[in-house]
Amino acid sequence: MTVASVVSSGRALADRPDLCLGSLRVSPSTRIISGPQGQRVIEPRVMLVLLTLADAGGKVAARDRLFDHCWGDVN
Repeated sequence: MTVASVVSSGRALADRPDLCLGSLRVSPSTRIISGPQGQRVIEPRVMLVLLTLADAGGKVAARDRLFDHCWGDVN
């Protein structure tokens, strides 16, 4: 992961509101997922993938959409 991609993904995550996925509370701005068994801090790219899948609303997220949203800086 390059410095530019970390900065770019950090900006995208900072703008996202917290959300609930089942029994989990997801905080994109802090990259924390909290649930009944505690909390974990996840890497920025992992959070972007999770949010892209959550945004799909239960539908299949196309590979191109995942790459564009999560790896758009990779050539």
